[in-house]
Amino acid sequence: MAKIIFQNWLDRVADHVFADDFASWASAWSQPLLIVSPCGNSVITSEEMLHEKFVQWRTLFAIQRVTDMIRMAHDVSFMTADMITGSYTTEILSHGQRVVPRFESTMILARRDNVWRGTELKSGMTVPHRHLIHSNTPREVPTPSDPAPHNIIQGRIP
Repeated sequence: MAKIIFQNWLDRVADHVFADDFASWASAWSQPLLIVSPCGNSVITSEEMLHEKFVQWRTLFAIQRVTDMIRMAHDVSFMTADMITGSYTTEILSHGQRVVPRFESTMILARRDNVWRGTELKSGMTVPHRHLIHSNTPREVPTPSDPAPHNIIQGRIP
């Protein structure tokens, strides 16, 4: 059941970007949203910051003529009844041609008010695409050596 919830969430979030539906896309994320990647850590703390990320994703889709964003969930499990962790592979394509290198990510979803929301993202996206996931202003967020609210930031995914 966790994998179905997780995969449905991934598909729905991608659909919101293609549909240019910011309100639905934003409602799929918690704030603060912790982000860890090979190029650094950041935190998204406001709807304004989420909107900036949404616009950047829409811009990438328009410039690269993205036709498909395929995300396949794997290694998904319940951490608690209201929290799921899972990994997934992302392919961003334009008419079958990759426009961004394939990458692996890990996400924690938390159910609040009976809605699953992304709370923490460990992205495998590379430095040239950092702007798509990170806030522009560096924020104080836990680093792998700091105590973290969940396992993903410390890299101990079950």
